[in-house]
Amino acid sequence: MPIAEGDRDKGRVITGSSNLTQAGLQDNLEFNVELKNRADYDFAIAKFNELWAVAVDVSKPCEDTVVNKSPFASFTPYELYSRVPCLRLA
Repeated sequence: MPIAEGDRDKGRVITGSSNLTQAGLQDNLEFNVELKNRADYDFAIAKFNELWAVAVDVSKPCEDTVVNKSPFASFTPYELYSRVPCLRLA
């Protein structure tokens, strides 16, 4: 049987507001969602591409702060993960 156009997932959108600050972990309600509907995916990819086209590269102005002044600059991703208890499963 032939596959009808649009009857298969094109992709997924995972979006949310979570952050790893005290406010994000304890004080505020943070919300994340996975969208599976093709219309949601099409909207999100179009919006992303629209915003990406006018994005400003901030890596150079922030590079000194991130690389040289951040207390976390020398940690690997695993070391950061292992030091944030709320990220580990109980």
